[in-house]
Amino acid sequence: MKISNISINNFKQYYGNNNVALSTTDDTYIVLIGGRNGYGKTNFLLSIVWCLYGEKFSKIDENFRKEMQKEKNYTTFM
Repeated sequence: MKISNISINNFKQYYGNNNVALSTTDDTYIVLIGGRNGYGKTNFLLSIVWCLYGEKFSKIDENFRKEMQKEKNYTTFM
């Protein structure tokens, strides 16, 4: 499966309809998501997890948070 576009509508700090293009070309094989602390990178990831896992999101979200806390910070976790 290849995801080429993500649309987030009113999820946490993503107010309104937000579209993120994730398309690649023959010259670019990877898409990087970056930004400063508090700008929504983790919530972007959680929005994708929520769409993939539905009602099980709260369990996955809690596990994700525990792993991040165990590793001390997001950079170490990733």
